[in-house]
Amino acid sequence: MPFQPTSPPLEDDRGATLRIRLFGVLEAHVQGVPVAGLRLREGERLLAYLTLHHGEEIAYRSLAQLFWPSEARVNIGATGDFPNTRQAIRALRQALGSEAHRLASPAKGIVSLDLTGAEVDLIAFDSRSAQDDTRAWREAIAFYRAPLLDGWPERWAVEARARRKRSFDRMVKQVILELLEQGDTAGVEPYLRQAVASSPTDERLTRDWMTTLAALGRYPEMEEAYEALRFRCTEASQPLEAETEALAAALRTEMTTAVVRTPVTARQPVGVPTGPASSTGESAVERAAHQAALLRALEEDTETSAEPLRLESVGGAVALDSKFYVVRPTDTEFQSAVERSESIVLVKGARQMGKTSLLARGLQQARDRGARVVLTDLQTLNESQLDSADSLFQALAVAIKLQLDLDVSIKKIWDPDFGANMNLELFLRRQVLSAFPEPFVWGLDEVDRLFGHPFGSEVFGLFRSWHNLRSLEPTGPWSRFTLAISYATEAHLFITDINQSPFNVGTRVALQDFTREQVEELNRRHESPLQSAEQRERFYQLLSGHPYLVRLGLAEMTRNGYDIAVLEACADRDDGPFGDHLRRLLAALSRDPEMAAIVGMVLHGAPCPTPESFYRLRSAGLVAGEWGQDVGMRCRLYTNYLRRYLL
Repeated sequence: MPFQPTSPPLEDDRGATLRIRLFGVLEAHVQGVPVAGLRLREGERLLAYLTLHHGEEIAYRSLAQLFWPSEARVNIGATGDFPNTRQAIRALRQALGSEAHRLASPAKGIVSLDLTGAEVDLIAFDSRSAQDDTRAWREAIAFYRAPLLDGWPERWAVEARARRKRSFDRMVKQVILELLEQGDTAGVEPYLRQAVASSPTDERLTRDWMTTLAALGRYPEMEEAYEALRFRCTEASQPLEAETEALAAALRTEMTTAVVRTPVTARQPVGVPTGPASSTGESAVERAAHQAALLRALEEDTETSAEPLRLESVGGAVALDSKFYVVRPTDTEFQSAVERSESIVLVKGARQMGKTSLLARGLQQARDRGARVVLTDLQTLNESQLDSADSLFQALAVAIKLQLDLDVSIKKIWDPDFGANMNLELFLRRQVLSAFPEPFVWGLDEVDRLFGHPFGSEVFGLFRSWHNLRSLEPTGPWSRFTLAISYATEAHLFITDINQSPFNVGTRVALQDFTREQVEELNRRHESPLQSAEQRERFYQLLSGHPYLVRLGLAEMTRNGYDIAVLEACADRDDGPFGDHLRRLLAALSRDPEMAAIVGMVLHGAPCPTPESFYRLRSAGLVAGEWGQDVGMRCRLYTNYLRRYLL
């Protein structure tokens, strides 16, 4: 049975009339009587959240976003009126009875919970874990009866639970180390038992516990610990590690033969102690050897955990030196095209597929090979710069000038008699290509921002003309000029003259979702929060290899201690880990009722009515498949979320 200490009362809280327990099952008592009615109007969740944020001023809007998202999206009145939130706070205040004064409203639409003098296991745990004292840590560990708000799937609860678990794991390991240094093997065992209860699939911890139980002569408990671990691994479709199997076999041999042990090398540096197994028969030398081995192992684990995985923010371009960038075949295709000095290299993919990251790596490779490189992100341009082709081309020329540090005035060389196209072409020929004899690569990111502008075809026609100049002037400067263009939208929907399109020449690279193998590789780089093949498949079925969502999901699981069941439970919630992403999709559809209606058709299993509607949804990253064939939502996460709002 897992070690379950009884939470000790606090000396300064013995007279408290309000007692709240968040570790394990939520409990609340006023003057020794359970608080009734907490299950009404999300009362339990509200009390738990306010306890986690005790002393803080919480806006009604924030609570509505957590518990009544549909209410939060409706702004009733200038200051916002949230009836469900108001009624829930009123109900909680009534439930607290004589302690209702603790639930204050310092301002309109604001609530705060004052827990001064109350007996709260969370506050006791946090205050003691913040100290640099193993005695205080032992007291904190005693309050850790079970995981915080055990089983609650809400994101805020999962994050709070994971944060306390990390504190618990750190403290219990330090207490074990101190006891080992004191030679107290018997004192170590209860803490190892509780550590295993906190991390039941950590085989290293279980092996330490099994070894300690054997050293104390408690073989039946050692066998129970092994069988419990084996059962958990079987449930997760995860085979036991060879070290665990070897250790269990060696300990069983000792138990049945009752002879002097031989050292077991199944797991180093922790070895099975030599000598008789009973706590009374083990020699001091043998006990010391066991303690020293276990001490070295725990210190080794502590040193390893002292350098935790450094996660990165997810979203936008992935840093060039990131360990979380997955190289795909498209990387090689793009880099090879740039190396060949293709006239135009196109990178196409839906939103958040990794186009910008791929573009950045291809351009860096070009720099490394001696090419001159400039990059323009069209998202950085303001609306005035997109008024006309002339204002756009001048803005592009200024951007290139600044990156190359050219000593030239764009306004002085810009001749209104030449027109926008000729001015930009002359600027590139005379000021740029003539100054840099090496291969020149111009990266243009987010080019689809030009789609729909009346001068868009004029811009793309100019790009196409530079491709044609390679044949007309084979020895001219355009032979070493490459345009690397990334875009998300279907270009042919916006370009009326196919002969002016740069999107049907050059090399085209289309980004696809991650494969299962690539998701598994990313999982390993995140220190395997998905521990079994079954868990990895459930994760893949949820997100279908969506590059952004896969990275975000793995980062959230690693950072907050999610397992796949928790992620599935909160994935499609507005306050879940993907909430911001999902709300943006819904907001975009709400601005386009026609597309929202077509998404509703797809959710019902019907095809898109026209090729154009299909390509628009696929370019937005909402659907997957090919026109005229089976078309469905891109991932189960989208299906679950959008079905709730659109059907």
